[in-house]
Amino acid sequence: VEEQQAFDRALRVAAVDVLAKTHNLNVTSQDVDAAFTQLLAQASSTDAGEIDAFLREQFGWSTDEFKLYVLKPAIIEETLRDTLSQSTGNPTAFEDALNDVLDNKTKRYLKF
Repeated sequence: VEEQQAFDRALRVAAVDVLAKTHNLNVTSQDVDAAFTQLLAQASSTDAGEIDAFLREQFGWSTDEFKLYVLKPAIIEETLRDTLSQSTGNPTAFEDALNDVLDNKTKRYLKF
């Protein structure tokens, strides 16, 4: 079950990256740092050492790895969701585009 979830997550992140490139979306390290600072403001502790220890204990990741593997993809997805929804007037535009990418990628991989 965990392996399938990891595989599904990896496919989703790859598909979101394809959409980001298609729509010329670039999330900078400053964007990620700002989002992390915002997260810290909501956390029970803002001590960098405690946060790092928590991330290592819960996920096995450093703060930088958390930013790269969780925060950055989440920012990209949220930005794409807002952008596509606003530009098309369709609240499900992001999910529709994501499903198109996933369907095409899955078909491509299954054709071997």
